[in-house]
Amino acid sequence: MRSKNQKNFRKTLRETTCLMGGLFVFSAFAAETVMAQTILDEIVVTAQKRAENLQDVPVSVTAFSGEALKDLGFEDSTSLASQVPNFTFGTPVGEGNNPGFTLRGVGLNDFGDGNEAPIAMYVDEVYIGTLAGQTIQLFDMERIEVLRGPQGTLYGRNATGGLVHFITAKPTEELQGYADLTIAEHGQIRMEAAASGALHEKVRARISGVRHVDNGFVTNRLNSDHDANNTDYYAGRLQLEFLPTEQLSLLLNGHFGKVDQNAADYDHVGLLDENFEMCAMDAILADQCQDVTGYRDADGDIYTGSYDRQSFLRVDTYGFSGKLEYAGEEVEVVSVTAYENVDKLHQEDTDMGPSNYLEPTFGVESEQFSQEVRVSGSTDQFKWVIGGYYYTDSKDGQADLLVNNALDQFLVDVGAAPPADVVPVLLDYKGVYSIDTDSYAIFGQLDYDFSEKLAGTLGLRYTDESKEFFFNSVIDGGPGPSTDATTGDDKTDYSAVSGKVGLTYRPSEDLMIFANAARGFKSGGYNGTFLFDLEGLRPYNKETLTSYELGFKSTFADGAVRFNATAFFYDYEDMQALLNVVFEGGGGATSVLLNLDQVDVYGVEAELIAQPFEGFEVVLGAGLIDSEIKEAPAGNEAFIGNELAFAPNFNANGVFRYFHTIGTGGTMNYQVDFTYTGDQWYSIDNDPLLSQDGYALVNARISYTSADDMWQVAAFVNNLFDKEYTTYKFPFFEDGFYQQMIGHPQWFGAQFSIRFN
Repeated sequence: MRSKNQKNFRKTLRETTCLMGGLFVFSAFAAETVMAQTILDEIVVTAQKRAENLQDVPVSVTAFSGEALKDLGFEDSTSLASQVPNFTFGTPVGEGNNPGFTLRGVGLNDFGDGNEAPIAMYVDEVYIGTLAGQTIQLFDMERIEVLRGPQGTLYGRNATGGLVHFITAKPTEELQGYADLTIAEHGQIRMEAAASGALHEKVRARISGVRHVDNGFVTNRLNSDHDANNTDYYAGRLQLEFLPTEQLSLLLNGHFGKVDQNAADYDHVGLLDENFEMCAMDAILADQCQDVTGYRDADGDIYTGSYDRQSFLRVDTYGFSGKLEYAGEEVEVVSVTAYENVDKLHQEDTDMGPSNYLEPTFGVESEQFSQEVRVSGSTDQFKWVIGGYYYTDSKDGQADLLVNNALDQFLVDVGAAPPADVVPVLLDYKGVYSIDTDSYAIFGQLDYDFSEKLAGTLGLRYTDESKEFFFNSVIDGGPGPSTDATTGDDKTDYSAVSGKVGLTYRPSEDLMIFANAARGFKSGGYNGTFLFDLEGLRPYNKETLTSYELGFKSTFADGAVRFNATAFFYDYEDMQALLNVVFEGGGGATSVLLNLDQVDVYGVEAELIAQPFEGFEVVLGAGLIDSEIKEAPAGNEAFIGNELAFAPNFNANGVFRYFHTIGTGGTMNYQVDFTYTGDQWYSIDNDPLLSQDGYALVNARISYTSADDMWQVAAFVNNLFDKEYTTYKFPFFEDGFYQQMIGHPQWFGAQFSIRFN
């Protein structure tokens, strides 16, 4: 149940929004329409590590400018999935924690802090290798690029299925800046600001920061002070750019982020009847079933629960980078040196009930260092780049699990007796592990113009990587002896050649057709979150994906329409897939990665950007995916024929925007955006309980911008129709329940912005 204050706030804001909307619509009929092709302005991207017009890049790319991000209300890195075809994400350990990005069905939906994802994430050309550091806040951004398909040549590391690149706004010569304030439902207050300018003739600086708090949208029936799914973070960034000569520049970047909030509490779904047997599907979906402790969350409200444990999530990140550039007459040399640190501690109420049955704690501290050097140049017919890359990473993690003997006491509290065949397990597991990675790579790409209309691309990358794993676990109670200690270590080496061959044909200036064959790979690793014996110390192998693409990019109607589309086929070998595993002796579930021998993925995505008439803009996107597991290792043949997780057969997105001048020249802007996600599975076993039916989300926004573009006021509502949906489900079948991670409810708010330059 939402509080009375929240309801009153919603009512007042809704009435105010409706009144503003009525006045704005009335003014539209009396106002003069203006021409402003904002969405059709040229977007320059660096998908091939050089500045190019988005329409000239023979890669399936979706890009957002910094202003577009603000208009769409994107606040963190997971927001992107709503407006990128064939891009989905899950929340394996709840909102604000490790994200599970998936592009064209390729992704990793594991909660383990020691793993890395096959969708690479970069911030200002720096690879982020720790999952806990990938839910970043979007503030003071220049643009974001999403590259679909293997990027094995120029990016290489763990870009099997593509990558997401976040590019922040850089220091400027002229003094400029802004300040934004968002006040919204659920007690949300978000403040963002930046200032930039010259400190000296040859020195520029930019400082920016963000602070975001809200009360959350999940109510704890046991203790209202422990409501969950809230937000409490702040982050900052300082950049200094030195320009000693016209050809030489050095950009230094220091940044930090801090999350200190209640961890996401999941919605409890029981699976057992009063005889502790598995319920029928209809009864489970109707919340008529209980778990092994006898608890049933039966109020039908996914935004409430009875949580006995005060969960928390703490993530501290900081890093430094230096980018040195030399732009000579014939060659350009770039060096990017970076250090990143991530420290995370997470406690959750796993059983999601009033008994303290399952109490895990996860944590990881990661340090990484990376160095890239590349040299590039061009002639009338050639464009080329060669380079080298080094990456080292050390992750020290912990995974503690306390399974309390709470079943007897809970049943006594509710006036029942424990069934004879249910034996509660007392288990105290404390594990620590470390994963050390060293990776070296050399790469090169050559683009050659055979003629004015035909060009070719050849790229190669060689990677050599080693991983060293150590773990120690101590188990007290449970199925083993009173104290059982296990220690083990292992080391593996991986190497691979990845790359790309492509052709580009331009029959006219407004049409480009491209065909690519590309290969990406991701090295293997270790399943190290929970280990009970040395048999569990087994690495999973590297995966390899070969992609075949055919696409086009077009512009027509005198530049008023852009239409791009790409069809693809993936030959996916030894795919690293998540397999849910129940602990021996009860007490919950964990997960391991195994290699699926062969997976095929077909698909297509299309994007349309148009301005049908002055003042009206449309962005539409759609994606189709057909995935199938063709071969699986012995003992896992049941997966053959199944679809991949987070790979809906159909997805779509869109933005409709109308703007016009009013009064003395200010601009009114009316915007509606939507996203549709088709039916999808949350696990490769395609269990109907671990799935989500297709759903659509709609957002709306109304804003007024002053004639001098110096200030703006806006009102918005996210999830306009208050759609209930999940973002992940995880099974604890032996304990008689599964966890539902839930998405945001309806959310009203207002924004105020001011600019100076």
